[in-house]
Amino acid sequence: MKMLYKLLLVCLLSAALACPAAVAAANGAAPALSADEEQAVALLNADRAAQGLPPLRVNLSLAALARDYAQDMIDRGYFAHASPEGEEFTDRLARYGIAFRSAGENLGMHSSVAAAERMLMNSPGHRANILGKDFSEVGIGVCRGPDGSLYVVQVFVGR
Repeated sequence: MKMLYKLLLVCLLSAALACPAAVAAANGAAPALSADEEQAVALLNADRAAQGLPPLRVNLSLAALARDYAQDMIDRGYFAHASPEGEEFTDRLARYGIAFRSAGENLGMHSSVAAAERMLMNSPGHRANILGKDFSEVGIGVCRGPDGSLYVVQVFVGR
């Protein structure tokens, strides 16, 4: 029985290190952004400001969706816009009860939040989402994989 408790503790600690904001939300804490997620939002909005665009408002429901998806990719060992079951980001938006007129999703994996944002801005499709004029809200989830890389999920909506 002691071994089972130790294993459970190791699993909980691993999850807390991977995505602390997700653990806090699961424990009933107010869903807030982690420091990495706050940095990701700041960098994204700085990129928008450099192009004369208004900042996107943070939507904590979108952030929870993004964080949950980043953690799912880590937990199940995949990196794709569609889950292994074929669920697309618009399916996830519907599952979370998020209404939208326009929507987009970016996925990035890198060693730091800043490097992930640079990589996304250097990709035409991802850049188009970041600078999308039809989007008004964003949620960003950032979780650390077992190899130390950061999984960054950006979800955009316009209403």
